[in-house]
Amino acid sequence: MPVGPVPRTINVNVDYAPDRWGHWATSLQWTSLSSAPFVTNNDQVELPPLSMLNIGVRYRVRLFNRPVLCAPSTLQNVTDETGLTISSLYLVVPVLRRNYTLTLATDI
Repeated sequence: MPVGPVPRTINVNVDYAPDRWGHWATSLQWTSLSSAPFVTNNDQVELPPLSMLNIGVRYRVRLFNRPVLCAPSTLQNVTDETGLTISSLYLVVPVLRRNYTLTLATDI
């Protein structure tokens, strides 16, 4: 099934880490996709527009003025949107429902 391009894609990313918060920071990501046409064997169909919001919190530990541990936690698809998107391989895939991610990363 040939998939056309998404005519409008908007990504807004905000990262906020004031000094008074110490080791803590927060982030916000909003993605908006316009409708996208694709063609099946029988007809041309259009994917509806889609907007998603992700919110994150991050804790960083520094040792000798170098970052040694980062623990970001992200709540993805806060608005629990359902829909379809187009992957980088031009496949139509469903949007994941609301989900949580916790990652631990260290620099040695």
